[in-house]
Amino acid sequence: MEREIKQLIDGIFSDYTLHFLAYAGGSGGEFLISKLREYSPIYRTKPESSYISGSNKTILNMNQFLTVIYFSRLDDGNLEDLKNLLLTEILRMGDGDIDKTRSLVESTRNLLNKNKPNLCKLHLTSNSYFDKTNTWSLYVDNANSFNYINRLRFIKVFKNKWSIDQIVENYKINYKKKDKLHLLDDLAIWASDKGISELEEIYLPCIFIDNIYKNFKNYDELMSHSPDMLYKTYHKELDLTYEAKENFYSDMSAKSNKIYFSRLLEPGYLESIFDITDPGFRKDLIGWHENNLRLLHEHNLDHDII
Repeated sequence: MEREIKQLIDGIFSDYTLHFLAYAGGSGGEFLISKLREYSPIYRTKPESSYISGSNKTILNMNQFLTVIYFSRLDDGNLEDLKNLLLTEILRMGDGDIDKTRSLVESTRNLLNKNKPNLCKLHLTSNSYFDKTNTWSLYVDNANSFNYINRLRFIKVFKNKWSIDQIVENYKINYKKKDKLHLLDDLAIWASDKGISELEEIYLPCIFIDNIYKNFKNYDELMSHSPDMLYKTYHKELDLTYEAKENFYSDMSAKSNKIYFSRLLEPGYLESIFDITDPGFRKDLIGWHENNLRLLHEHNLDHDII
């Protein structure tokens, strides 16, 4: 089975042109991907996505194969290493069922276009496969941008509710400290015992960050605090500072094409990169930003944001 699945994975990379937009959580990556797909003649592919108006959040349609690529994170390897990661995760998720395992790869074809490049989402990564031939990175280039995206990450990501099964699965793919993965199984057991089926995402990083979780005796005590209270109390641990992450952003975008976040709203900036002439793109971009500012104000998180 392993050989067959490896061949199917190879086929996705050989049969389709894959491009990527890499970004930090809260940067608006899924919104931008959907709009670049819609307006750029480079792509002109249907932006398969949904929209949550309450948090001004765009969610791209994904499957497990694309999710593994998205969460590949800080992998210093190359394309073969990425394929091996895909193989490992797909086999794990298939749980020995060949039909299910095969479908996890082959269902990707329903989400991709053979006639145009496909713009996919990606977390910031140092894997050498993601380079100037296929990847653009949203480069967080100043403290103001840093504050903007991290506070939006809290509203749009950390306060987002997921099913326990889905959030545990995503973190098993995403989290690289394997010695702590048992915490996810512990959480799933705790949630099952409590009859809890959904959970806001902020509780996961709070469990994994020692300087936060050491302040709580157990999951019950942690969950007794609201997401807003946790973020208000521990935002420095959750976000760090721009000075602490500046080198990280530089390193993670060094191999790819940089899109400077501070210039995102500059007239003609994204249009010139992606050959966009339709004025609707700029209208949608400004509308997205204005809605973000309203959200930040409603949550009293607009201080230090220009």
